Amino acid sequence: MTWTRRALAVLALGAALAGCAKHAAQTDVPCRDRKPESSDIVIAPPGEPGERLEVTGAVYRRGRAGAVAGVTIYAYHSDSTGSYTRSSGGRFNPRLCGILRTDSLDRYRIRTIMPGHAEGTPHIHFEVWGKGLVPRSLVLNLSSSPRLVAPENPLLAWPPGAKGRQSGLARDSSGVYHCTWDILLE
Repeated sequence: MTWTRRALAVLALGAALAGCAKHAAQTDVPCRDRKPESSDIVIAPPGEPGERLEVTGAVYRRGRAGAVAGVTIYAYHSDSTGSYTRSSGGRFNPRLCGILRTDSLDRYRIRTIMPGHAEGTPHIHFEVWGKGLVPRSLVLNLSSSPRLVAPENPLLAWPPGAKGRQSGLARDSSGVYHCTWDILLE
């Protein structure tokens, strides 16, 4: 191996280790307390058992044109067996969780797995907050049944009366489920 190749390999290894250290430092902090670093997050790592799922969307505010940029979203869900499986000092701290901030075009993307049946229908918990917004807790219920993913169905979001647009679950050719959920805040 030439000196140049060896130097590049050492630099690449150093960058990878720095990324691992940053990730390890973030995982030591309860998920909800982490600093959002992106509008695109991975909640379930590639080796996590379960069917892959991608949720995309934007956050809108009633009575305002366009979506809302810079909104913080904390999302968490059970694993494929329906277990949240982590508590920290008596505080609920789910194992599969992430925190993000919507991008300059008001969008977000979450890559994870399909949650198990923890309390009935598979679902993802969302806590949403930002400047000038009242913090909200919402639940995105997921189902592959077209009957349950109709936009007018009240089972799609919690609390009752929560507004938003949701596409049905669709599976792509690689087997990944996709769902779009645009959140409408008061």
